[in-house]
Order: sequence, then C-alpha cells, then structure tokens
Amino acid sequence: PFWLKYGSRRMATEGPILLPTITVGPVLEEEVYSEGLEALRKQLGSPTLLDFPRRQNGTPLLVRQGFFEKLFENRLDLASSPPHDLIGAQADTRQLSLPQLLHLRCGFLNLSSEQKRGPQNDLLSAVDEALEYRLATQLVSEAKGTIEVPASQRSAIVLQVLLIYGVHHRIDSTEQPCNRWLLRLGHLEAILSLQECSLSAVEGTDCPWTYCHKNLSRASPAVSRVKRKLHWEVELSTTPAAFDSTLGPKEPGVRGRRMLSGNMRQNPRLGQQCPHPEQGEEPSVDANVELAVVRKELEALRTQVTEDHVSAVSANKELSKVRAELAVARELEAKQMQDAQAELRAELSEAKEAQARAEETVISQQLIAESGAEEADALRLELSTVRASLEAARTVPEEMPEDMTEELDDRDLLRTKAKQLLLSAAQHGTFGSVFAEISDEKVTIDTARDAAVASVRRWVDAANEKLVADSLSLQPT
Repeated sequence: PFWLKYGSRRMATEGPILLPTITVGPVLEEEVYSEGLEALRKQLGSPTLLDFPRRQNGTPLLVRQGFFEKLFENRLDLASSPPHDLIGAQADTRQLSLPQLLHLRCGFLNLSSEQKRGPQNDLLSAVDEALEYRLATQLVSEAKGTIEVPASQRSAIVLQVLLIYGVHHRIDSTEQPCNRWLLRLGHLEAILSLQECSLSAVEGTDCPWTYCHKNLSRASPAVSRVKRKLHWEVELSTTPAAFDSTLGPKEPGVRGRRMLSGNMRQNPRLGQQCPHPEQGEEPSVDANVELAVVRKELEALRTQVTEDHVSAVSANKELSKVRAELAVARELEAKQMQDAQAELRAELSEAKEAQARAEETVISQQLIAESGAEEADALRLELSTVRASLEAARTVPEEMPEDMTEELDDRDLLRTKAKQLLLSAAQHGTFGSVFAEISDEKVTIDTARDAAVASVRRWVDAANEKLVADSLSLQPT
C-alpha cells in the first residue's frame, strides 16, 4: 500500500474496484520538487550525456565542453570547480540537451546553501532557465500543434510537471500502475504522459486510468518557495475531463483533512481502524492517541519557534555589534584619512617653500655669474695690457741705455702689477680659465725678469772690465 485512505468510492467498471483517495502532504514543496527532478532524470535516462553539439565543420560548439565532460564523467564536482570554468559554462547551458541539464540540476541538489553562492549560484540560475525552456519544448514535442505552452505560464507549468513527477514517485504502486496525470493550470488542460514526458489532449469518456489531484493547500502566493508546502489529494479516474479539481466548502466544525503520522503511512489499516466520529459520537481511543501525538508535535513546533526567536534575537544583537564596530572602523578610517591629508598638505607646503628658496638661489647665482663675467672681461682686458708690456720688456739691449734705472723700475712696477692681477684672479676661483691664463703670464713675467737680470749683469761685468782697462791705461809707465 502506498496511500493513506480517508475514504473510497466505487465506479462503474467491468468489476467492482475499490478506488482510494490518496493524500500527499503537507510536505515542503522543495522536497517534492527535488524528487521530481530525480524521477524525471531516471525516466529519460542518460545514454547521451557525452553527446555534445558541433558546428558544420565538426568543431565543438561549446566553449567549456571539457568542463562538462569532467562533470558528466564524475571526475569533477560542482563544489570544487574553478570559478572561471563555472562562469564560462553559463553561456553553454543553452546548447545542452534535456538529459544533460537534468544531470547538472540534480548535481546541485547535493550542495549546501553555503556552496550555492557566487559562481555556483550563477550557473544554477543559467541551468534552471535552460531546463525550463528544454522541458517546455519536450512537453509539446508530440502534441503536433494541438497544445501550446504560453511563455507567460512556462515557469508555472514546468514547476507543476516536476511536482507531478515527485508526487508520483511517492505514491507509485505496483498493484495498479498508472503513468497518466491530468495537468490543469490556468487555461491549459492536458494529459501528461510520464513515460514520454509529453502532453496530449484530454479524451472524452472511456479513458485509461488517470491520476487527478486537488490542491488542498490554502497558503498565500506570497509565501516563498522554500517555505511553501505541498498538500494534494490524488484520485484515479477514467473521466479526467469531468474531474472537479476545485475545493468544496469547508464542513462545519471540521478544519480539513489531515495526513496521519508516518506509522499509518506504512500501515493503512490504522486509517480503517480510526474512522472519523460522526456528529454526537464520542471520539475513539485511537483518536485520543492521535490527538496527543498532534499536541506533542504542536508543542515541539512551539519550542522550535521559541528557539528560532531566541536565535533571531541573538543574531540581531550580533548584527548590532557588527554595525557598531563597522561605524567605529569607519570613523577611525576617516580620521586616519584626515591625518594623512594634513601630512600631505604640510609636505606640499614645505616642497613649495623649498622650490621658492631654490628659485631665489638660482636667481642669485645667475646675478653672481653675470657680475663675475663682467669682472672677467675687465681682467682679460688688463691681462692683454700686461702681455703687451711683457712683450716689450722681453727684448733687453746688450748695452744698458742711460735710462736703465727707469726701465728697471718700470719692470718692478710691471711685476708688482702682475702679482696684483694674479691675486685678483685667485679671488675669483670660479673662473678657472682666467686663473690659468694669469698663471701662465706669471711664468712669462718670471722668465722675462731672469732675462733682464742676466742682461744687466752682463752689462755691469762689461762696464767693470772697461773701467779696469781704463784705469790701467792711465797709470804712469
């Protein structure tokens, strides 16, 4: 047995057949959705996972074909895949087949919420989008234009189909196998073949057995998918077109049908032993036991809610502490930034002052250089005069003229003037060329002086000899 029976009815068939009403849920819709993905993947199989599309010239159409080959051969998992491969593979998902997309999507079921962040989450969104398109195309592949899936309802229809596969996986029976489901959503009404994963038109009468369901959930559409719960009532019918999938009015004093515990799922006889008490009858012992179980579950839920509330309060406190630390860090960072800017301004001011001083130094050096150049020109002119005088003094007559004494005095004056020029040139040491010229002239002056002294000595010697001769000739014989 695979259902919990709350009631049954007989239909006119070849023989009296007891048709049960199967209740599935309440259960998290995300769990049924995951089971539907696995069931559809097993139904379609995976013989062509490594069959990738190619261009007309035979080259691979996928940019990251090697990445998908490693995934499909279980040589690489999504959790440890390199981020650049995950990002590059997003565009290739549109070229994958339905079995390949189902294999990828089922691989994400084993990842934790922490592992579905960043590039993994982006690839998951791309796979969901491509899977939605491929599955919608597969559903109408055998309809030959009689059934269309509107683009505005594509997401809802694909979700409903996967939930049907998940519910069928839960209630599947080997006693009365049935692979047909009535799919009603908006203006769409069709028969879903679970074997072919295709839609077909609803027949009139004398149809094969078909599963039909009512949605017992009254949850608001605003509830997120993670928290949304599935609660279906499933029946077998040979007239799906006449099946009423709407919920009737609530019975007075009755909140609605509730699924029993897991033990009753295993043993449907417990459901037969615990019929609902009629009005005015006392509840049975089993009903009291069931009520106690429900109360325990309710108490456990209340405890869980309290714990969640405490965790939320603690999380809010941690968040407030983190925000305070972040504010302090921002203030410290702003202060450091202001200090750094003040230091930079001070350094910039010092640099400007140093630049101004340097400019003043350059200007003063330029003025000194200009004045030094003028003085150098004057020294060169005076040196030329000295050279001319030295050239005139170099030629010493063999016999000293009468004004020899005056010329010697003039030479002494010339030598004295040359020394003064030499000292003046030495004081302007920055003009090396002028100093070198004056040094050369000093050597020339010294040479001329030595020559003049030698000439004077020769003349004196000659005069002494003449005087001695004259004195000898005047002596009496």
